[in-house]
Amino acid sequence: MEIKPGNIVQDDNLLACSEQHVRAVFKMLESQAKVILSGGLEAARLKLWHMPLFEAAKVKEAFFAYDRPEEYDALVYASYVLRSSSWYRPGKARCYILVGFSGDSCEKAEKRCIDALRLGFYPFAMFYRDQEGRQVKDVEWRRFMHTWCRPAAIAATAKRLGIGSK
Repeated sequence: MEIKPGNIVQDDNLLACSEQHVRAVFKMLESQAKVILSGGLEAARLKLWHMPLFEAAKVKEAFFAYDRPEEYDALVYASYVLRSSSWYRPGKARCYILVGFSGDSCEKAEKRCIDALRLGFYPFAMFYRDQEGRQVKDVEWRRFMHTWCRPAAIAATAKRLGIGSK
């Protein structure tokens, strides 16, 4: 697969690729400025050997995905891996959090957002869309999104909860 120069990697499956391909992508990124891994990386696939690659490429931000509650343990593991590196700083590790799927509630979704914050990820809530593209956006969910997809509101919530930079 050809690797073309660029500084924004939108591939959510990058960490699922062969080690050779991952290393080649990061080698290309070393010559780029303001590198952002925006695809929503799978936390369970992050390994310690990836961290020197993040450092060498000077990755500005890396987005991970927290789509289902059962992925929490993988997010805990990724937090450990990220924090073991000199790359990690508050705000560099970000996390898309899927909300509004069947069986979800604002209370459950908020807990996931707060849990991500406590792990050192800056959360960004994203509404689930069903096969037809529909979303549940009632007044309660709109209020929830007002807090969990606006950086200033997230920062204020973190401060209110006493979740500081770790």
